[in-house]
Amino acid sequence: MGKLSLAVVMILVATVAAYPSKPSFLGCQSSEDCGVDECCVLGMMRYSVPTCRPLGEEGDTCRPHSGDVQPKNITVTYPDGSSADLYVHTILCPCATGLECSDGMSCTGLDGAGKLLLREDYTDVDDLNHLRR
Repeated sequence: MGKLSLAVVMILVATVAAYPSKPSFLGCQSSEDCGVDECCVLGMMRYSVPTCRPLGEEGDTCRPHSGDVQPKNITVTYPDGSSADLYVHTILCPCATGLECSDGMSCTGLDGAGKLLLREDYTDVDDLNHLRR
């Protein structure tokens, strides 16, 4: 019976080590954890904690040609030994739908598209035009 108990304990320890729990202090692990007009961002400082930030509105600073429109898979580890697999943007959120990051490093309207548009919520142009009035 002692060998069986030892085997069970070893299996439990191996399982916990293979599947670490998400640290409770994380604000988000992906943009799906954030509001509709936000994204999950990880800073560049050591031990940065990802947080939900607003998508870039017209005139906001952005990173042109950075390839950061799509989030990246990143595994982070913290001093307490906790770790998490993230799917996040780095430093800044991309510009909101209907805006692009210009070479001047600011979110600007596409073909005169105007102000911030909600993400995928509206696809009908008439609905979008109604929101601008």
